[in-house]
Amino acid sequence: MRLMVSLLNCGIGNISSVHECLSDLGMTINMVQTKEDIAPNSVLVICGVGSFDECIERLEVLGLLNTIHEIVNVGSQKVLGICLGMQILTLSSEEGNKTGIGYFPVRVKRLTAKKGLPVPHIGWNTIQEKLKSPLISLSEADRYYFSHQYAVVDSCAYTAGVTQYGEIFSSMLFKDKTLGVQFHPEKSYGAGKKLLYEFLSN
Repeated sequence: MRLMVSLLNCGIGNISSVHECLSDLGMTINMVQTKEDIAPNSVLVICGVGSFDECIERLEVLGLLNTIHEIVNVGSQKVLGICLGMQILTLSSEEGNKTGIGYFPVRVKRLTAKKGLPVPHIGWNTIQEKLKSPLISLSEADRYYFSHQYAVVDSCAYTAGVTQYGEIFSSMLFKDKTLGVQFHPEKSYGAGKKLLYEFLSN
């Protein structure tokens, strides 16, 4: 039986690359516009490009902010937040004034340009595993694609992986059934597809 994914675009950008990657992995994809679109037996994938406040406002308008809050806290189904989708699961962001969902007790801050490295952080980088998850396996030799200027620069008990870019930031957060990734697995070729498939199918 094909696994079902409920795909939510929390930003203003095109999510066709995420949709295409999930299709390549053999997933049945259900696009989410209302809370009724989230199938109870599916994995909820939250992604998108845009600002923190725009994303929170969009979810408020769609009536989905409280729904996501309930799903992650009750642990009724798996949730994957990609890039901005991970950031909204935190307490807040320096990028805006809105309050995040707060599932991960950390705040998003702007990356600081250090060691001659430009911000935003765009390109390939590695992840050092900090917290083992039963749902995914990491190889520190694998490289993942990043494109962001805000990140969780403080680690917490749920920091599953960290990345070095002038400074160390949490590139993966994991708690119960919810995984947040700062990178773009859908653009990370084999390593990204492997991580996606493991999380979705385990």
